[in-house]
Amino acid sequence: MTPQALAAKSCGSFAVAGLLTRVHVKVVDGHVSCTAARTVLTSLFGRKRAWIMGWRCVGPQAGYSQCTRNGARIQGLF
Repeated sequence: MTPQALAAKSCGSFAVAGLLTRVHVKVVDGHVSCTAARTVLTSLFGRKRAWIMGWRCVGPQAGYSQCTRNGARIQGLF
């Protein structure tokens, strides 16, 4: 594993209607609470917009989504 992967903080998962698997949330970089990470990614999956609450996001696509803000990075993997 890369040092970055080892430093990632797992923040649980959430279900999305239409997906057969849950979305697993990780804080990869920066100081982001798990609550904030889940809120942003839940909103991303629900609205599918590039900007969510000040975060710049890509996805969800091909089992992956990511949002960044001020050097912080969160991911949703499914």
